[in-house]
Amino acid sequence: MVLLNLMADNHKRRLLTTADDDIITNISEHLIDLILERLPIKDAVKTSILSKRWRYRWTTMRTIVLHAKFSKKISKIGAYHRNGQPLEFQGFLNLEDMFLTRIDFGGNSGGNVINLPQLEKLTLHSCFNVYNFNIKAGKLHKLWVVRCPDAMLLRLLHSEHLDAVRFLAAEKFPKWLPQTVKCLKQLEFQSFSFCDLDQLEGGLCMLRNSPNLEVLRVTNMEMGLEAEVELTSGYLEQPDCLKQTLFMLHTVEMTYLEGSRPELMFMKLLLDHSPHLENMIIRPRATADAQKMLNIAKDVMLLPRASAKAKMVYLDPVP
Repeated sequence: MVLLNLMADNHKRRLLTTADDDIITNISEHLIDLILERLPIKDAVKTSILSKRWRYRWTTMRTIVLHAKFSKKISKIGAYHRNGQPLEFQGFLNLEDMFLTRIDFGGNSGGNVINLPQLEKLTLHSCFNVYNFNIKAGKLHKLWVVRCPDAMLLRLLHSEHLDAVRFLAAEKFPKWLPQTVKCLKQLEFQSFSFCDLDQLEGGLCMLRNSPNLEVLRVTNMEMGLEAEVELTSGYLEQPDCLKQTLFMLHTVEMTYLEGSRPELMFMKLLLDHSPHLENMIIRPRATADAQKMLNIAKDVMLLPRASAKAKMVYLDPVP
């Protein structure tokens, strides 16, 4: 009797297991997408063990966030290895938005290229050795780079659709556009220091190599006690520091201005080299007193401009 009960229990377990497998296997593609997009990435990867149909299914996600802890653990999960052998990986074929944070790409990429054919937006935050991040992303539109001190991202610039780049330049500004990028139309510098010669040289390098740039946004970083005002002012006064006419530039936004001489020289440089500029939008820093804000407005209005259509738009201070 006991043996019969055990056999019956085992049979029930097999039936339940088979039924569960059928449910997992027969879930619609749309429902699988909804499930994966709501899971933390480490749990989404683990779904590869559910069935053959689910293996690598997580690589078809449209949005993904990867961080340092995940990259260290990922090799231990069955989605990548079976009996110690790497499985064939063709890339994230449906991925549209990727956010990578605190990842060290190291120096041994092995020449492997990750295929991201649908990727439109990539954010790199506090990453290192990003020049080793070798991807193929022909539809990349937006590239956000935050605190990546060695962001020599030449591999990404082959995209014919890359038209917007945002760079936080709080640290040393890398010169990572040594070649012309004709597709770039929008460029944004955040925490940019006009009193840091490295950042100025890097910023002007990017402007020189973006001939079709239409919109430039610069958020100024507050000057510190060690600001190299005389050094950067002298550099900006050199007649050949830009050496590029920005024919397509029509809008410039300058935020958190303090009225320093390097700031004014930078604006003068843009006005001199932008024959089709329409709007120079200026927002001073809210901590500046009324007299200083008035002086900024006066100085800006006196700057010569190459474009007869250029308007100087002076907005309320930013807190």
